[in-house]
Amino acid sequence: MLEGLQAWHWLALGLLLGGSELLFSGAYCLWISVSALLTAALAYFFPVETIVQVLTFAFLSVVLVLISRRLFPRRHEVIGNGHLNRRADRLIGHVLTLDQPIINGRAQVKMGDSVWTVVGDDSLRIGEKIRIISIDGTLLIVEKAEI
Repeated sequence: MLEGLQAWHWLALGLLLGGSELLFSGAYCLWISVSALLTAALAYFFPVETIVQVLTFAFLSVVLVLISRRLFPRRHEVIGNGHLNRRADRLIGHVLTLDQPIINGRAQVKMGDSVWTVVGDDSLRIGEKIRIISIDGTLLIVEKAEI
């Protein structure tokens, strides 16, 4: 099946993989494409047997991918604390000063340029420090902050 591979076979494979890298980025096809192109050069300049070409391609593919992973590590940048669609979750742990007493379990607190409804214990009074412990929709669940 693999008998008679020639340089143009490897060249075509390299170009095909290089083109697929343009469509599906991730850099793996890039390095495997480079491996195929290097194997094409080997087959063109040094006519070697098919098994040598295949082993060279496999070896170069593995080596180039491993080298690229070491030289260019993927940076998985997390925005905030990873709650992309739940940005309010970034507020958990913040300490605020209560602007008004909590009555019937609810009060309003100003944070930045927004006013939020907080839910907590009625024993919390004006001026007390509160900590956001969870979010329920647009409600901030709070408790007395131990400072």
